Amino acid sequence: GEDKHVYVEYDSEDESEEEMKEMREKVFKKYENAEIIDDDDVEAFEEKERQQYEAKFIDWKKEYYMGKMNIDYDNPEQMDGIVGSYVEGLQWVLHYYYNGVASWGWFYPYHYSPKISDLYDLERFDIQFELGRPFKPFEQLMGVLPEGSKKLLPSAYQDLMIDPDSPIIDFYPKEFDLDMNGKKQDWEAVVNIPFIDQKRLISALN
Repeated sequence: GEDKHVYVEYDSEDESEEEMKEMREKVFKKYENAEIIDDDDVEAFEEKERQQYEAKFIDWKKEYYMGKMNIDYDNPEQMDGIVGSYVEGLQWVLHYYYNGVASWGWFYPYHYSPKISDLYDLERFDIQFELGRPFKPFEQLMGVLPEGSKKLLPSAYQDLMIDPDSPIIDFYPKEFDLDMNGKKQDWEAVVNIPFIDQKRLISALN
């Protein structure tokens, strides 16, 4: 076949001969093991690369969903659960800023978001909110404070956070996982604690 050539041009004329040599060697090294493709094979090569990239991308997402949330990426029902909940969250925020609270009791039931590439065909989700009622002040505090802050609550409620026989003792774990999730400081971590069950909480307080 025809000879292949690599032409190297430099913008600066002030480089020393030694520096020029090093630069040439770096450029040539890139091409030592490079695969030479005929023009007729470029399209097939690009398709092969696309498929390889897509396979790695899917594997990365599978690892993310399973490792972070124990969700099987190949399970449509589980994937619809997280994607549908995320879209509900977007709708809740839009309602909040434009129309007011759409639901007092709604919450996003996952510690992590879905990947943006999985947000498609969203019209399949029928999003309906139930208004409910807002938490009363002490109900709200019982839903967000840890056991170590129990003194901020009336004494009648404090035992619910520490008594082993409390019907909601699982809301206040003493040990839990912190996922740094690429962050450096503890306060930036994802805190993997259970979500509050509103009905159980209010029932216990009553």
